[in-house]
Amino acid sequence: MLHRHTLGRIPAKPHTAFYDDDGKLLMEQCVTYEGFNGPFSILYFRTPPTDEFAVDNLALPGFCPVEAVREQALHRRHVRSQDLEPGGDFLTARRTLFFNSDVHVGSGKPTDPADRFFSNGDGDELYFITSGSGHVETVYGILAFREHDYLLIPKSTPYRVHFDDNRGTYLVFEGRPHLRIPGQYRSIIIAIPIPPPIHMVINPVL
Repeated sequence: MLHRHTLGRIPAKPHTAFYDDDGKLLMEQCVTYEGFNGPFSILYFRTPPTDEFAVDNLALPGFCPVEAVREQALHRRHVRSQDLEPGGDFLTARRTLFFNSDVHVGSGKPTDPADRFFSNGDGDELYFITSGSGHVETVYGILAFREHDYLLIPKSTPYRVHFDDNRGTYLVFEGRPHLRIPGQYRSIIIAIPIPPPIHMVINPVL
């Protein structure tokens, strides 16, 4: 079941003219998950969300882009992610450890404040906070987190992660194009109302 959550002032009906207190027409943006097949969000902006002043290609060593080794023996490996050097913000500290066509797995130990937003156009991202606390800032609002929390960032969402004291460790999964819970692992509870007993009077046939 989808739960409706609202923040701020919204119109009585979506997809209609909506004005702020100064009489300015607000711009509506509908963010969907594969069309309208699933959750969706409707956002209202004073400044059109398409007004982007600077969009750069991402090129961060160790994170993106990554290239596969053309040939390597398949054998057991011990990846010592605890030996990764701390440094950078939530984005520049990120290091890709494993990847294939469906998922990228990385880790990071940021030590610097987050000064820019990041929007992943390739897939959803799921952070597991190994250590530290803080908050994630998105167009949907601000969400606090603490150690051992999971943060699911939907595809194309502009966001940045702020760690308290600029210290933390995370493991991140990037699903392409999406991260989902398999149907066989979902709990489905169906409530079936029980009708009241029916009292019947049967007239015997003489």
